[in-house]
Amino acid sequence: EAGVCYLYAPGEERELQLVAQLGFAAPLTAESELVSSLTSLSGYVARHGQSFVIPELESDARGTIVANSEGLHSAVLVPVAT
Repeated sequence: EAGVCYLYAPGEERELQLVAQLGFAAPLTAESELVSSLTSLSGYVARHGQSFVIPELESDARGTIVANSEGLHSAVLVPVAT
């Protein structure tokens, strides 16, 4: 089990900033502090406000290297807005 929380500022940033995580290895967390909001699935979710469920990351091209290297099998991405 693992989770991350990124902040996204529409119109101001082209990257998502990692603000909290649980369950990921420390070196991996350092590599993931800034994620492109233009090319990543997390960025797509943030920009469009749409949730994504990926039941099997191994068979989905959208699965990230981060998810595969950490042994994650599925993913749920949910935008949270204020």
